[in-house]
Amino acid sequence: MLSDYKTLLVYGLTKEEIQKIALKTERVTEVTADMGNTKIIDILNRVKKNVSETELPDEKVIIFNKYTDSEIQKKVKFIRNRIDNPVLAVVTPTSINWTFKDLLEHLIAEREFYKNQEG
Repeated sequence: MLSDYKTLLVYGLTKEEIQKIALKTERVTEVTADMGNTKIIDILNRVKKNVSETELPDEKVIIFNKYTDSEIQKKVKFIRNRIDNPVLAVVTPTSINWTFKDLLEHLIAEREFYKNQEG
């Protein structure tokens, strides 16, 4: 199954930003606005389902698929030094079945919740 490969799902990044964060050997899967209603598993498997222009929040999003915890820790530091305030996440057994739009909205709400808890 294609969803079993290591990749960075990215949305809202410029080509230059993608080049800054992706090592030459890394696979990057760019998510576009017409994929908002597509499930993460279908994006990973390159299945074109529910493709239609979707209004998505103006955010820079990087989602890790099949990275180890130690790889993620290193990569997050690397990314945060190059991209301002990205939404960072990991594909989970639950989120893999969500649409990209639903996952993004959930991640933004979660970020706001934690931001409000801080102060």
